Amino acid sequence: MLNKICLVTIFAFVILGCSLTEKLKEDAPVAEKPVAEDAAAATPKKGDKVVALWSAKSYYDGVIEEIGSDNSKMTIKWDDGSSLTEVESSNVFPRPKDDAKPKVEVGDIVLAKEQDSTRWDGAKISAVNGSDFVVKLLAGGSEKTLKGNEIIKLPASNAEVLKDSEASNEFLEKAHAKNPTPPENYKPRKGDMVLALWSTNSWWSGKVEAVKDDKITVAWEDGSSPSDIDINKVMPLPNASNTKLPEKEQYVLAKPESGTKWEYAQAVSVEDNAVTVKDANNKERKLKAGEVVPLN
Repeated sequence: MLNKICLVTIFAFVILGCSLTEKLKEDAPVAEKPVAEDAAAATPKKGDKVVALWSAKSYYDGVIEEIGSDNSKMTIKWDDGSSLTEVESSNVFPRPKDDAKPKVEVGDIVLAKEQDSTRWDGAKISAVNGSDFVVKLLAGGSEKTLKGNEIIKLPASNAEVLKDSEASNEFLEKAHAKNPTPPENYKPRKGDMVLALWSTNSWWSGKVEAVKDDKITVAWEDGSSPSDIDINKVMPLPNASNTKLPEKEQYVLAKPESGTKWEYAQAVSVEDNAVTVKDANNKERKLKAGEVVPLN
């Protein structure tokens, strides 16, 4: 009798255990089936609308015309009608869709769509306000608010190239805030060789063609048409006797290696009769007295 009771008890536990196991299986959360990525969408193909590098730091809208056999290069047909260009695949990005929701943070370097143009400019994210993205252009520093389909987050390597341009622009902004000081009571005469401000932040060499009141007609050395320049924007063409060397770290106008437009630079070191300057791209060269104009 005792054996029968034991057998019944054991059997009951087995049945109960099986029932509990089935119940636990039913209640257990079902793992979601992995969603395969859309490989076709991720793989560039002929006809895709893209944004691609056209020159050193300039990106424009285009369409993939052809993809190289090893996928390392693509031929781009530009939306603005420019000639076809072969571009490294690492410099080609899918054009954002209308509902794009880019994952960016403040400080990220992006491409920002230029309004009414096919150009995209390098920019830095200043703020993220829901679906609005405030960006600061690397060139010039102006800010604007864009939607998700108007920005493209860049890989680190591409962003680094554009960061260099940001440093260059900051250099020029500081230099452009300075001006050369013409000699006191300087009065240009016909035939004088001069350095004159042709347009904003643009100093060129030329010869005085005529003097009338406070206007100086300058015939530019590069052959451009003569211009009438205010007398306070004209100074003698620098030479060793009429200019002095700058102080270290002072911004200057530097005689160009070629051409007739003087370049903005900064004094890195100053010696007895020479100065080493660097330009906006950190390129250094050594110049003599008379080949730089200190800016104040």
